[in-house]
Amino acid sequence: MHIYAFGSVTRGEVTPDSDVDLLALVDKDEGNFVHDAYSVYTYDRIQEIWREGNPFSWHLHYESKLVFSDDNVNFLDSIGSPNNYLSYDSDFNKFFTLMNESIDELNNNTNSVVFELSNIFLAIRNISICYTLEHYTKPIFSRHAALMLNDKSINLPNEIYQTLERARILCTRGRGDNLSEHDVSLVRPYFSNMLKWASVLK
Repeated sequence: MHIYAFGSVTRGEVTPDSDVDLLALVDKDEGNFVHDAYSVYTYDRIQEIWREGNPFSWHLHYESKLVFSDDNVNFLDSIGSPNNYLSYDSDFNKFFTLMNESIDELNNNTNSVVFELSNIFLAIRNISICYTLEHYTKPIFSRHAALMLNDKSINLPNEIYQTLERARILCTRGRGDNLSEHDVSLVRPYFSNMLKWASVLK
């Protein structure tokens, strides 16, 4: 068994809203780990995503830190670098579609404001991360990746980006003040900026 930390805690981006992302590698998932606390992967599956060049494999390759090893071996180091990332077009289309659908829902006065704003943040973040995987020597996995793309960074005021991030934290972790239609009214004028920005990254 091997346990790794990854994410904001290893990237040095810890905030009061951060959690600690933990990965457990096991021969077989027998329910010994609480899945709310751990991402649990079998060794076969982790090697499969390495072969796929999956974005998560590159995230772990660059940013995971070994916490525990029952054989004194760093398993992820032992399997080397993941294969090349080759799925940018399909990943982009998936997240761009998600962004479009959530914007449509918000424009049609959905009752799921937090969920749709959270999806927009997820789409912006993941498009940015995948873009750096495709184009940068070393990819950026930060939750603020969209603000770190130099001339390709998203053009949003800080308070708008923070509203989207708040929605993501509230949706996934249940922490923070609820968001309202007023928050959406502040974000809504920037929907076209988001879509234009994403189109440039295509």
